[in-house]
Amino acid sequence: MNKARSVFAVICTYFVFTFPVLSCETSYLIQHVTAADKYNSRGNPITDNAAYLQQDRYWFHAKSRKDPMDGDDHIATTKEARAWYGNAVREAIDPETAYIMQQGDFIAVVSFDQCSAINANGNREWTIFINFVDVSPYEQDGYQPSFRHYDAEQASELSGVDEYQTDPLAKQAFEAFVNLQSISFSPGNVVITYIPRVELYVAQVGCETILCPFLIFDSNGASHGQFNAKFGFRYVEKEGKKMLLNEFGEQILQF
Repeated sequence: MNKARSVFAVICTYFVFTFPVLSCETSYLIQHVTAADKYNSRGNPITDNAAYLQQDRYWFHAKSRKDPMDGDDHIATTKEARAWYGNAVREAIDPETAYIMQQGDFIAVVSFDQCSAINANGNREWTIFINFVDVSPYEQDGYQPSFRHYDAEQASELSGVDEYQTDPLAKQAFEAFVNLQSISFSPGNVVITYIPRVELYVAQVGCETILCPFLIFDSNGASHGQFNAKFGFRYVEKEGKKMLLNEFGEQILQF
């Protein structure tokens, strides 16, 4: 994953870096990019990967056209904000992600931090950082959520692979879950995914058999059950139902 973080000062009176950051909050934006999103309003094809995400927000906000899994947002509601958004996400798109975006319909989950600071005039300014852009193909009403290691540094040391990345909000939610449930775990053996459409996390904590245990919890650490499955699953919305399916298309869980 590309670990670059892009920044945009929503109120551009002064550079926000000259003032202390008071607080930051991580949020997610889910985008469902279809073939229609790869054309501009004049009917001309778009070939730039980041522009797909920008154009999707144009259709969503300016034309009220929503694809099945599109999520709402407050960071790309204007023409100027969408221009920034296109540039910001471009830095977070790695070659593997770019390849998937060129193949067909896809789901993008964009993590961003919104931070506030006080400028010299005593006014609050907001800055947005793009953390990462996860992309998966959209097929048969669903997609494969992306997993992240709880402790990316330790996972990289153990594996020798340096692409591992953690998600601060998922890590925070998992820590709250661990504290509430009083469970023990090895940080290097935990992978977590976030499912925006149901606002829940799914974590795999160790796996010694063919079937791996998965734990479900919310941002407050409250448990929402568990299930066993082979590593990986698909999130699907079909006939008004939201569910997880295994590799054979069998239902694991319905939300």
